[in-house]
Amino acid sequence: MQGDVTVQHCLNQFVRADRLSGENKYSCSGCKKKVNALKSTSIETSPNILIVDFVRYNLGRKNSEIIQYPKSFSLSAYMSKAIDKKHASKLGKSHKQSPEKNQEGNDLYDLYALIVHQGSSRQFGHYYSYCRSLEHASAWYKCNDET
Repeated sequence: MQGDVTVQHCLNQFVRADRLSGENKYSCSGCKKKVNALKSTSIETSPNILIVDFVRYNLGRKNSEIIQYPKSFSLSAYMSKAIDKKHASKLGKSHKQSPEKNQEGNDLYDLYALIVHQGSSRQFGHYYSYCRSLEHASAWYKCNDET
């Protein structure tokens, strides 16, 4: 990833669809045939507390790009019902909302804390965190046992 990386960009990558076609077709249990399909991940129900863990290592090397975090953001675009609708339009199909996907939680989240890894590899480094004050929303505290 080059340039500005945001939480939204990372979530877009998380829910990005992979097209299954050719030698990689999906085995349909209904028609018992290999068919073209889209495979993706989405969030079925929004949790009360959202914890996002970014995979920052590839082949043992750390990706040190800074990820921009908004003070608050919505998960609505990454929820199953939104992803299903988006993929249905890509496949040229109409989307019918299933009843179990009508349940909506609170999908708006405020950033209260983050953990930072300082070091060059998974095996070496130090973790510390920044936590937002509950009484004074603009006050952030660095929690580091080395300082």
